[in-house]
Amino acid sequence: MIRVMGFTEHVSVWVSIISLTSAVFISGHDALTLTTDPQVEAKCGGDVNLSCVASSTNKMDIKSFSWLSKNNPECKYMNGRPELKGRCENTPQNTLTLTLTNVMPRDGGEYLCKIASTTGVARSTTNVTVQDCPGSSNSSINSTQAKCWFTGVYPMGSVHWSQGDVNLTGSM
Repeated sequence: MIRVMGFTEHVSVWVSIISLTSAVFISGHDALTLTTDPQVEAKCGGDVNLSCVASSTNKMDIKSFSWLSKNNPECKYMNGRPELKGRCENTPQNTLTLTLTNVMPRDGGEYLCKIASTTGVARSTTNVTVQDCPGSSNSSINSTQAKCWFTGVYPMGSVHWSQGDVNLTGSM
Protein backbone atom coordinates (compact mmCIF):
# COMPACT_ATOMS: atom_id res chain seq x y z
CA MET A 1 0.00 0.00 0.00
CA ILE A 2 2.80 2.44 0.73
CA ARG A 3 4.27 1.94 -2.76
CA VAL A 4 0.91 2.51 -4.41
CA MET A 5 0.42 5.73 -2.44
CA GLY A 6 3.95 6.87 -3.34
CA PHE A 7 3.26 6.15 -6.99
CA THR A 8 -0.04 8.05 -6.82
CA GLU A 9 1.60 11.04 -5.13
CA HIS A 10 4.40 10.98 -7.75
CA VAL A 11 1.85 10.92 -10.60
CA SER A 12 -0.12 13.79 -9.00
CA VAL A 13 3.03 15.91 -8.85
CA TRP A 14 3.76 15.26 -12.57
CA VAL A 15 0.16 16.03 -13.56
CA SER A 16 0.36 19.29 -11.60
CA ILE A 17 3.65 20.23 -13.30
CA ILE A 18 2.21 19.42 -16.75
CA SER A 19 -0.92 21.49 -16.01
CA LEU A 20 1.17 24.44 -14.83
CA THR A 21 3.45 24.20 -17.90
CA SER A 22 0.43 24.10 -20.22
CA ALA A 23 -1.13 27.13 -18.54
CA VAL A 24 2.12 29.11 -18.85
CA PHE A 25 2.47 28.09 -22.53
CA ILE A 26 -1.13 29.06 -23.34
CA SER A 27 -0.89 32.45 -21.65
CA GLY A 28 2.53 33.12 -23.22
CA HIS A 29 1.25 32.09 -26.65
CA ASP A 30 -1.54 34.69 -26.59
CA ALA A 31 0.78 37.43 -25.29
CA LEU A 32 1.85 38.75 -28.76
CA THR A 33 -0.33 39.46 -31.78
CA LEU A 34 0.15 41.24 -35.10
CA THR A 35 -2.74 42.91 -36.88
CA THR A 36 -2.70 43.64 -40.62
CA ASP A 37 -5.42 44.12 -43.22
CA PRO A 38 -5.77 40.72 -44.92
CA GLN A 39 -6.67 42.31 -48.29
CA VAL A 40 -5.70 45.75 -49.67
CA GLU A 41 -6.72 47.11 -53.06
CA ALA A 42 -4.29 49.59 -54.61
CA LYS A 43 -5.04 52.00 -57.43
CA CYS A 44 -2.63 51.65 -60.34
CA GLY A 45 -0.09 54.49 -60.17
CA GLY A 46 -1.26 55.50 -56.69
CA ASP A 47 0.22 55.08 -53.22
CA VAL A 48 -0.91 52.68 -50.50
CA ASN A 49 0.09 52.18 -46.84
CA LEU A 50 0.31 48.71 -45.29
CA SER A 51 0.13 48.87 -41.49
CA CYS A 52 1.25 46.18 -39.08
CA VAL A 53 0.28 46.71 -35.44
CA ALA A 54 1.96 44.71 -32.69
CA SER A 55 0.19 44.28 -29.37
CA SER A 56 0.92 42.30 -26.27
CA THR A 57 -0.76 41.53 -22.98
CA ASN A 58 2.69 41.74 -21.39
CA LYS A 59 5.40 44.41 -21.48
CA MET A 60 7.19 43.96 -24.78
CA ASP A 61 10.67 44.85 -26.02
CA ILE A 62 10.76 44.57 -29.83
CA LYS A 63 13.96 43.00 -31.13
CA SER A 64 13.10 42.80 -34.86
CA PHE A 65 10.17 44.23 -36.85
CA SER A 66 10.01 43.87 -40.66
CA TRP A 67 7.96 43.76 -43.88
CA LEU A 68 8.83 41.31 -46.67
CA SER A 69 7.48 40.73 -50.17
CA LYS A 70 8.31 37.78 -52.40
CA ASN A 71 10.80 36.72 -49.66
CA ASN A 72 12.71 40.00 -50.05
CA PRO A 73 12.94 42.42 -47.13
CA GLU A 74 11.25 45.75 -47.80
CA CYS A 75 12.37 47.24 -44.49
CA LYS A 76 13.66 46.03 -41.16
CA TYR A 77 14.00 47.55 -37.72
CA MET A 78 16.36 45.98 -35.17
CA ASN A 79 16.00 47.16 -31.56
CA GLY A 80 14.00 50.19 -32.73
CA ARG A 81 16.53 51.36 -35.32
CA PRO A 82 16.34 50.94 -39.09
CA GLU A 83 18.73 48.20 -40.18
CA LEU A 84 17.50 48.03 -43.74
CA LYS A 85 16.33 51.41 -44.91
CA GLY A 86 13.22 51.14 -46.96
CA ARG A 87 9.81 52.57 -47.35
CA CYS A 88 8.80 52.05 -43.73
CA GLU A 89 8.09 54.03 -40.63
CA ASN A 90 8.15 52.56 -37.12
CA THR A 91 6.08 54.47 -34.58
CA PRO A 92 6.29 54.34 -30.78
CA GLN A 93 2.81 52.76 -30.78
CA ASN A 94 4.37 49.51 -32.11
CA THR A 95 3.15 50.07 -35.66
CA LEU A 96 5.32 49.41 -38.72
CA THR A 97 3.89 51.06 -41.86
CA LEU A 98 5.17 50.17 -45.33
CA THR A 99 4.39 52.74 -48.05
CA LEU A 100 4.15 51.52 -51.63
CA THR A 101 4.42 54.41 -54.11
CA ASN A 102 3.41 54.51 -57.78
CA VAL A 103 1.88 51.03 -57.44
CA MET A 104 2.11 48.86 -60.54
CA PRO A 105 1.04 45.23 -61.19
CA ARG A 106 4.51 44.00 -60.16
CA ASP A 107 3.77 45.33 -56.65
CA GLY A 108 0.76 43.06 -56.23
CA GLY A 109 0.93 39.90 -54.14
CA GLU A 110 1.51 38.79 -50.57
CA TYR A 111 3.34 40.98 -48.03
CA LEU A 112 4.52 39.48 -44.75
CA CYS A 113 4.95 41.39 -41.50
CA LYS A 114 7.19 39.69 -38.92
CA ILE A 115 8.11 40.54 -35.36
CA ALA A 116 10.41 39.08 -32.73
CA SER A 117 10.16 40.43 -29.20
CA THR A 118 10.73 39.46 -25.60
CA THR A 119 7.16 38.08 -25.50
CA GLY A 120 7.57 35.87 -28.59
CA VAL A 121 7.42 35.90 -32.38
CA ALA A 122 4.48 36.50 -34.72
CA ARG A 123 3.68 37.01 -38.38
CA SER A 124 0.75 38.30 -40.38
CA THR A 125 0.11 38.74 -44.09
CA THR A 126 -1.55 41.28 -46.36
CA ASN A 127 -2.48 40.52 -49.96
CA VAL A 128 -2.20 43.53 -52.28
CA THR A 129 -4.36 43.58 -55.40
CA VAL A 130 -3.66 46.21 -58.07
CA GLN A 131 -6.68 47.71 -59.83
CA ASP A 132 -6.83 48.17 -63.59
CA CYS A 133 -4.10 50.24 -65.24
CA PRO A 134 -5.52 52.06 -68.25
CA GLY A 135 -2.14 52.57 -69.95
CA SER A 136 -2.07 54.11 -73.40
CA SER A 137 -2.96 53.07 -76.92
CA ASN A 138 -2.06 54.05 -80.44
CA SER A 139 -3.08 52.99 -83.92
CA SER A 140 -2.20 53.35 -87.58
CA ILE A 141 -4.34 52.75 -90.63
CA ASN A 142 -3.40 52.71 -94.32
CA SER A 143 -5.04 51.37 -97.46
CA THR A 144 -4.00 47.74 -96.81
CA GLN A 145 -3.89 47.28 -93.04
CA ALA A 146 -4.88 48.57 -89.64
CA LYS A 147 -2.70 48.22 -86.51
CA CYS A 148 -3.17 49.07 -82.87
CA TRP A 149 -0.93 48.66 -79.83
CA PHE A 150 -1.16 49.23 -76.11
CA THR A 151 1.43 49.93 -73.40
CA GLY A 152 1.07 49.80 -69.63
CA VAL A 153 -2.35 48.12 -69.71
CA TYR A 154 -3.25 45.85 -66.80
CA PRO A 155 -4.80 43.35 -66.81
CA MET A 156 -3.85 42.20 -70.30
CA GLY A 157 -6.70 42.25 -72.76
CA SER A 158 -7.41 41.03 -76.25
CA VAL A 159 -8.26 42.98 -79.40
CA HIS A 160 -11.20 42.02 -81.61
CA TRP A 161 -11.55 43.47 -85.08
CA SER A 162 -14.91 43.86 -86.77
CA GLN A 163 -16.40 45.59 -89.78
CA GLY A 164 -20.05 46.33 -89.25
CA ASP A 165 -21.58 43.12 -87.89
CA VAL A 166 -18.78 40.91 -89.26
CA ASN A 167 -16.11 39.66 -86.82
CA LEU A 168 -12.73 39.88 -88.58
CA THR A 169 -10.64 38.62 -85.65
CA GLY A 170 -11.01 34.92 -86.51
CA SER A 171 -10.38 35.39 -90.23
CA MET A 172 -6.78 36.55 -89.93
